[in-house]
Amino acid sequence: MGYMVKNEDSQKVISLSLTAEQLEVIAGALEMYCMGLAEQNDPHLEYAADAQEAIIEVLESNFSVEV
Repeated sequence: MGYMVKNEDSQKVISLSLTAEQLEVIAGALEMYCMGLAEQNDPHLEYAADAQEAIIEVLESNFSVEV
C-alpha cells in the first residue's frame, strides 16, 4: 500500500469517526509495532511512539472513566 500526499493538501483537515474499540485496536497494533522497532533500534520508533501516544490521549480524553 502506498500513497503520495500532494503538497497543497498536506495541511488539509478531515473529520474521521472511530469507535473507542477501533482506537484501542490501533493503539494495540502500534504498541506491538513499537516493540519490534525497539528491538531493532530502528530510528522510526519515535514516530510510531508519537502516533501511539496521540491515540492514547484521544482515548483518555474521550472515553476514560475515573476509577
